[in-house]
Amino acid sequence: MGYSRAAMERAMKVQEIILRAISKQMHWFQAAQILGVSPRQLRRLYERYQQFGYDGLYERRTGQPSPKQVPLAVVEKVLALYREKYSDFSVKHFHEKLQEEHGITLSYTWVKLAALLPIGETAEFRIVKDKMILRVPEANGKEKDYIVVSMTQRMERDEAKADRKAGN
Repeated sequence: MGYSRAAMERAMKVQEIILRAISKQMHWFQAAQILGVSPRQLRRLYERYQQFGYDGLYERRTGQPSPKQVPLAVVEKVLALYREKYSDFSVKHFHEKLQEEHGITLSYTWVKLAALLPIGETAEFRIVKDKMILRVPEANGKEKDYIVVSMTQRMERDEAKADRKAGN
């Protein structure tokens, strides 16, 4: 199995720290602090090292999707319900309706972010003092107010401008 360079370096570091702890050059809790893991997690790493050798130190979940990931069908259903049926509801009431009438149990924060930030749609916005007013033409053209906490310029837009200037 091909591992990235970073994964190999991490495994070598873990192996070196475990070997130092085995040889009593350092305490196990110090080894855990150096690796940034709990003592219990270090014991698990040590057990995997004993059982599988060096290969047991590699991160096993690399390249796998998160187990907490919401299926695409559920995302599409939630967004469609919000746009078509519950567009005039507040996010709190929409979240309650999802649970009561549709049996969809997602966290309130997830629903809030999904409802506030339409995926794959274009949005028009204007900023008035500390509020951003967002209007999505596909969602009946309704406007929503958001408080702007901070703004940063998108890097890819700046890079694209620099590339265009360099090409001219």
